[in-house]
Amino acid sequence: MTSDTTVTARHIPQELFATIIRHLIPPEHQLFRSGRHKKRLKRELGQCSLVCRYWAIHCRPAIFTHIELQTPEDAYRLLELAKTTSLGISVGMYISDVTIRATVSSLPWIHLITNTTQPRDLFPNMNSYRVYIQSPFSGPQEMKPFAPRSAFHSLPRSLPSPLKHLVSLELKDLRFATFADFISFLDSLITPDHGSRNAPLSLHRVTWADHDKLTPLEIPVAFRGVRRRWKKYCTNIVAVRCTAVWPLIWLQVTAQRPRPPPTRMPPFVHPAETYRLVALVQITMDECECTACAEHKSERVTLGEVEPGKDFPDCTTLRIRNTVHDLIFCISLDGHVVNICFHLRVAFTAIWQSDEPPESLRLDWTALDQRAAAFNGSMLSVWIPDGIYDEYEPFVRAHMPMTESHGRLKLEREVPEA
Repeated sequence: MTSDTTVTARHIPQELFATIIRHLIPPEHQLFRSGRHKKRLKRELGQCSLVCRYWAIHCRPAIFTHIELQTPEDAYRLLELAKTTSLGISVGMYISDVTIRATVSSLPWIHLITNTTQPRDLFPNMNSYRVYIQSPFSGPQEMKPFAPRSAFHSLPRSLPSPLKHLVSLELKDLRFATFADFISFLDSLITPDHGSRNAPLSLHRVTWADHDKLTPLEIPVAFRGVRRRWKKYCTNIVAVRCTAVWPLIWLQVTAQRPRPPPTRMPPFVHPAETYRLVALVQITMDECECTACAEHKSERVTLGEVEPGKDFPDCTTLRIRNTVHDLIFCISLDGHVVNICFHLRVAFTAIWQSDEPPESLRLDWTALDQRAAAFNGSMLSVWIPDGIYDEYEPFVRAHMPMTESHGRLKLEREVPEA
């Protein structure tokens, strides 16, 4: 027996259709992933939205809530689309998050979405945006042209501050003439408004040509004086194959004493101790030639604030680490480093498994001792895995005489988590 009844959209119960749409939409953590799956899903939802008003009302939020732009044409098309009204609702009403991927050579266009007064009127519900900028030039890094000092370098005048919250910034394959140019480029994208200075910063193969002119004993030109409109501060940084790690410390601390009441954004570190902190990061993250770094060191370094430990609840805690070394600085509100934790992580574990003597690590304990002893009154805690603690404890004390003689060396037994 056959039926001649034709099933149309209006025959599907509204509650059933709403359930189907909920299962089509990916989880929140997958909404920002690019790829053919997301494009196909939006295309299919777009076709569904043309069936009837009810379907359109349920499909369009999933289509327009999270938008990705890759070219100036995408930005202009979105602005025009946001001005249109369908079913009595402006398309711009649905947009809450925009991802900008500038990977091709063009005139500046990011400001069309982030730095104009239009988004306030066209996208009233837009809360945040993400920016991904990659050099359009291929080839070796040293052969690429220098990146400009600003993401908006050719615009005739300055721009208003962004109206929304920058939630992440990623720069890739950019080569700058100077470290100051790199900071200026960041300055054009990050402002203190809407918490943008707290946005995670991801750097992949970002380089600057004047590295030989920088020294940990001097404040970089980009951070001197009063040119600190946004304090050039990033809570968390991931650096992969960048020119150096230690200059990035200046993006996470300030040597300028804050006005009362004290603030931890960015953490204040006394100028003399700032130089010592940067110098310690230099020898452990950039210049270490120990056997563990040679065998296990990755090109990824993370820098950021972590929750203070129970022993220093009123301190700001700054952590810098790669696969081999791990440095943790506890900084008091008055700008002094009160404790330094040094973990060797993979290094000790690898030596433990191979039964090599402590000398085989070839770590420059003398440089570590000198840099740590330069801090006034700071304790240095060296963490050693439990299995080799008894062998390493006398060796480390003998090779760090300065901190040991002043009673500022503390060796900790690190027990693996169960």
